[in-house]
Amino acid sequence: MQNDPHVKEGRSVDAAQGKKPGWREQALRAVHAQSPLRTGLQILLLFEVLIITALALEPTARAHLDVWGADKINHIAAFCVLALTAQLAFPKLAMWKIIILGLGYGLAIELAQRFTGRTFSLFDVLADFIGLILGLILAIPLTYLLKTKMSNV
Repeated sequence: MQNDPHVKEGRSVDAAQGKKPGWREQALRAVHAQSPLRTGLQILLLFEVLIITALALEPTARAHLDVWGADKINHIAAFCVLALTAQLAFPKLAMWKIIILGLGYGLAIELAQRFTGRTFSLFDVLADFIGLILGLILAIPLTYLLKTKMSNV
């Protein structure tokens, strides 16, 4: 923020005039105040979304799997990791929001699969939901450990 023309001597022009800081300054403060670990987790989350999307939309001729076969295990694992990373990357984001966003993402993937020759499956969405819940459950002790470790540094 030191090179930002809108900021003078640690204060923004708006703050010097008694105005509330704008969205740009608030975003810059948030980025600068954020730990490198959290930034790394946010980048990891982006890569996870890209990889899951690429794999989910890959047109493949799959053999028919039973309802709770390997495909569902893959859905559970992917969305478990996604929810865990999301909670650690954005600890102030409410868990129910992660579930809603995750379900929306899973539903969007299922709808988009129709255009790749694959089929929509509510069981896949259910497996996504189970993965989201498991990931958030695993995030609870990890979040506590990270907060404890970061406060001791």
